[in-house]
Amino acid sequence: MTAEAVGELVDALRDMAEPAVAVYRTDAELAADRPEAAGMPARWWQHVVVRARAEVPGVVVGTKANLRTRARRTGRQDGAGRVGGGG
Repeated sequence: MTAEAVGELVDALRDMAEPAVAVYRTDAELAADRPEAAGMPARWWQHVVVRARAEVPGVVVGTKANLRTRARRTGRQDGAGRVGGGG
């Protein structure tokens, strides 16, 4: 499951002009934003993100709130949408 999640995230990030992805502080946040990962801990998603980030240069990682703030400040979308960054 982890390798598949990493591959899907890498593909999504490569499709973004400004690649960014959200990480989650709690298991509940992860499950709410990524139902396909329900039952997996937030720590697992953090590992997925680290592995994907190693394959895609320039990825911005942060909480959803961080990414939204960054997008407003810079006028960019920065992956704060569903595919890489969560809902």
